[in-house]
Amino acid sequence: MMTVRKKILLITPFPFYPLTGGNRVRLHNLITAMRDMGHEITCIHLQQEDADQGYMQQLLESRIYTIPVVNSSRNVSCKNSFIDTVRNVLAVKRRYPKNIDTLYDRSVWDKIAEIGRTVNPDVVMAQYVFCSKALESFGSKTLKVIDTHDVFGDRHNIYRTLKLTPIWHSFRKHDEAAGLSRADIVIAIQKNDALYFSNLLPEKKIITVGHLTCLNRLPQKQSSFDMLYVGSRAFFNRYSVQWFLDKVFPKILGNYPQSRLILVGRICQYIKDRPGVIKLGVVPSYEEIYQKASIVINPVRGGTGLKIKNIEALGYAKALVTTSNGALGLEDGAYESFLVADKPGDFSDHVIRLFSDPSFREALSQKAYTFAENWNQTQINNLRLALDVA
Repeated sequence: MMTVRKKILLITPFPFYPLTGGNRVRLHNLITAMRDMGHEITCIHLQQEDADQGYMQQLLESRIYTIPVVNSSRNVSCKNSFIDTVRNVLAVKRRYPKNIDTLYDRSVWDKIAEIGRTVNPDVVMAQYVFCSKALESFGSKTLKVIDTHDVFGDRHNIYRTLKLTPIWHSFRKHDEAAGLSRADIVIAIQKNDALYFSNLLPEKKIITVGHLTCLNRLPQKQSSFDMLYVGSRAFFNRYSVQWFLDKVFPKILGNYPQSRLILVGRICQYIKDRPGVIKLGVVPSYEEIYQKASIVINPVRGGTGLKIKNIEALGYAKALVTTSNGALGLEDGAYESFLVADKPGDFSDHVIRLFSDPSFREALSQKAYTFAENWNQTQINNLRLALDVA
């Protein structure tokens, strides 16, 4: 069926380049997919951090508006910062802003409304529920969509269960529901989130559109004993990698002293130097990095949403070892297309088997790529479904 070309206006609080975080990769690939469908994409970027404006302008053929903003509720801990730790402890009430619309001041919403009148889109898509107020500036003829990325209702409880200080945004469930109710379509990033949103808003149309990953079947490194972890500076990335280094890596080194963990991304700024760990930092090309390792790990210990680094690894046909938390939304591939373990001994045993059995590793990589291919097709179909409502 032929796709009707539509004008789509995206509103995002983060840039889509450079690709230093999972949310950036998701938005970049989403924009590319909609553009490839023939749609005209315009973006409003609520700029709070550095971005490659030149690349973003090029990708969107200069259809991008930048609004510099200060997010008053943003709470990102800095490395070894005592002041930030104290602020986290004292900021419990700020975990629940008066409502989700207090993250940006009125002038931001007014500027979005003005741009909206200029663009006159067929579809407006807000990234994250805390940008949902922008949808109120558009009339009934415009399809209003929220790409949720994650669940924010009572999010702080995830941290408290682990006896950790809550980080980033958490809203009361009824505030989250109020924000989502502004949309005609709510996009969930994985099926568990979709179920949550359906229970929160039974009358709302919920469509699951997971991350659209790059598909590139890379050749397997037959003699490599390198593991790869790609991650941003997000708290659970740091927490999880440290768990792996303390609890899992020693047993792997005991069996394969030549094994190495290659860290890529801003995660490198937060991990101390130690034997067997190679820190490459932010890199321009992920393809080259994925070629270096025979195994990808993601020992994630918490968080919600979809672990984008996992589906990315599968798209590169890499043997993946992750946790049950990392498998959320990807359960259909667990133990068949990738390996899952939550206990340190089980996790290290999976890695050791992959190192010791190249045939098993090759078979797993083939299944990984097939899973990613099927996954991508499902997400494309669901994205078309969401946009075709207009």
